Amino acid sequence: PVIEGMNMGFLLLAFNQISNNCGMLHYTSGGQFTIPVVIRGPGGVGRQLGAEHSQRLESYFQSIPGIQMVACSTPYNAKGLMKAAIRSENPVILFEHVLLYNLKEKIPDEEYICNLEEAEMVRPGEHITILTYSRMRYHVMQAAKTLVNKGYDPEVIDIRSLKPFDLHTI
Repeated sequence: PVIEGMNMGFLLLAFNQISNNCGMLHYTSGGQFTIPVVIRGPGGVGRQLGAEHSQRLESYFQSIPGIQMVACSTPYNAKGLMKAAIRSENPVILFEHVLLYNLKEKIPDEEYICNLEEAEMVRPGEHITILTYSRMRYHVMQAAKTLVNKGYDPEVIDIRSLKPFDLHTI
């Protein structure tokens, strides 16, 4: 099942169920149960909404065992991460920044999924590594262009998989 939180701030109302039921049931049942659920929704500032509607809750959910966390930054990886999350046997929280909803990008018609456990190498480089995720990817790419114009070769990695954290790519 896919659960859409109208905005991420409302997930705090279900924090107990998400952490103790979704996150830990697989472990507390000795592996007898899986919770293949996707929880998704918008967060972040930008739409003149109240503070409770503009929160980013990644740090709240980071410490909960059994929860995978991903954040999309492009239409391509929004689709690919969602498809992978739906196929996962684990609970997955898909963080979406509200200001990315109007992005347009051609995406393939053919089947593809993005790995829920891998960061995306956006730009290979040699002088500096810049880590980013979600909406900040677009600001980082502008900064990378500035660095290139100054003679540097920056590497840009979209973390994308917040938990588990892809240390291998980084």
